[in-house]
Order: sequence, then structure tokens, then C-alpha cells
Amino acid sequence: MIRAFDRSNLAGAFLHDPAAAMPANIAESPDFPVAASHHNYALISDFLNHEATNLGDIVSPSYTEPATIAGSLVQLNSEFLSGLVISQLTRAGAPVIYGGVAATFDMRYCTARSGAIESMMLVSGYAQMGRYYGLPTSTYSGDTDAKTIDAQAGLEAGVGIILATLSGVNIVSGPGGINFLNMQSLEKLVIDDAICGMARRLRRGVVVNEDTIALDAIKKAGPGGQFLNLKHTLDWALKEQFMPSSVIDRQSLDVWKAKGSKDSVSNAAEFVEKLLREHKPKRLPLDIEKRLDAGVEEMTRSGVLIA
Repeated sequence: MIRAFDRSNLAGAFLHDPAAAMPANIAESPDFPVAASHHNYALISDFLNHEATNLGDIVSPSYTEPATIAGSLVQLNSEFLSGLVISQLTRAGAPVIYGGVAATFDMRYCTARSGAIESMMLVSGYAQMGRYYGLPTSTYSGDTDAKTIDAQAGLEAGVGIILATLSGVNIVSGPGGINFLNMQSLEKLVIDDAICGMARRLRRGVVVNEDTIALDAIKKAGPGGQFLNLKHTLDWALKEQFMPSSVIDRQSLDVWKAKGSKDSVSNAAEFVEKLLREHKPKRLPLDIEKRLDAGVEEMTRSGVLIA
């Protein structure tokens, strides 16, 4: 676990101020109880050193929470409220985020299923409770329990991201995650990026006004006509339609065959390779790089990180 003062030192280095403590809105510390109605002492000590705190729970119905979704939300909320009291007694007015990690417990295999539909329903419950308290919300969604990028990965990531978006979760972690969030896949990450784009488009909904109902365009096209050459189409086509990256295949069958009959995983692998080859990140100032390297070296010596 990366400790609070480690995060503070790294953030201070990045902010050009090696003596800076962790300022508000730069980073947050999670408090995730991992046993029923019990706060972890190390995590409590950690988040007390931060300005912003993510007060949530690793919710696992049938294991650390009741088997029912409603009961799990009740326990989550009680743990949130107790953590909130500790946080505000330590630093009155400290920013707080509502949420947690939802993973129903599978008694067949003794695994935590973050890709289960019930886990996603819990996420929607987080969002509703956060709005009730007037707080921003955070959760993991868009990950998968699958061990590779397959139909299960697409199903669980797609449904999870869509539900989290429509539920109004403010901070969503999880895209790119596979194997119960124990692994990250760059290929899945770029596929999930397309899912996120679709979800954001869905969240925008349907705009209805005099221009979008397009009566003038319909009259201009007329019976048997078409809309490709109309200014209305030029004005609205790219506004109305989300255009994903080349990872998503929208070609005709003949063109797809001519280009090698590649599936989405192959497209994603090529996309990742191209990004890694061509992207030129802006380098940090040398003094910041040195301070960050020194911080990582100290964390490695202390056993926080393994080289």
C-alpha cells in the first residue's frame, strides 16, 4: 500500500514544490472497509493525512454484507457515515467522495464478481445515495471478471459503463481492467474508450428543437430524395453521431475481408502499437523528474514498492 506521506511527497514534487503537503483536489485517499462494519486502521490513518477522502466500501454481498442488494446498501451507508464522522472530526469541511467497490461474492468459486449485474446495480445505488447527500460519487465499473478480451469482457464492460453513466456516477475507474481488476489490458482499455464514448453520447440524449426536428430539411429532400447534399446534414451529422476510433469496425463485409478480416481485439492491438510508437509525451522538467525518481527510490527502499 502506498502511504499518505508517499503520495503527498510525489504530489509535492509534481507541483514544483518539494515541501508541499497534499493540497485539496490533487489526490484523494480511499477508506474501504474490508470486513463487516469495521474500518481498517491502516486505511483510516492514511486518509486522515489527506485533504480529500473517498469514503466507501468494498461491498461483497453474502460475504462482508447481507445477501440482498438493499441490505448491502444499508451497511455501506452506515460505514460511510461513520467514516464521515471520523473525517470531519479530524478536519472539518474536508471534501468527501461517496462510493466504493461493488463485487458480489460467488460462493461456487469463492471469487468477488465485479462484472455481475448485481454489482452494477449496487453502483447505481451508490449514485443515488451520493446525490441524496449532495456528494460526488466514485466507483469501479467497466472492468470484467474475464481473463482475456472476449465476449464476456465486452458484455460486462459495456453494461457496467452504460449503467454507471446513466446513474450519474462522477468518477468511474475500471476501464481496461480484467480478471477481477487484478490485471490491466491496454487493448481492452482502447476498446473501453469506445464504450465510454458511446455512453457519453447516450447520456447527452436526444436534443429536440426547431432545428433538430428538421422539418425544413425533410421538405427540401422531398419524396424520393436524399439528405447527403443538404446543409442541415453538414451541420448536424458529426454533432449527432459519435464516431469511434478504428478499433470499432463499421466497414462493409467486402472491405473488411480485403483488409484481413480482423476482429476488435486485433484492431485494438494495432491501435495500441501505433499509439505507443507514435505518441510523443511532453517531458516533465528535469527537476521534477529527479524529485519523482527520488521519491520512488525511497518508497522502494522502505518496501512500499517492489522494484
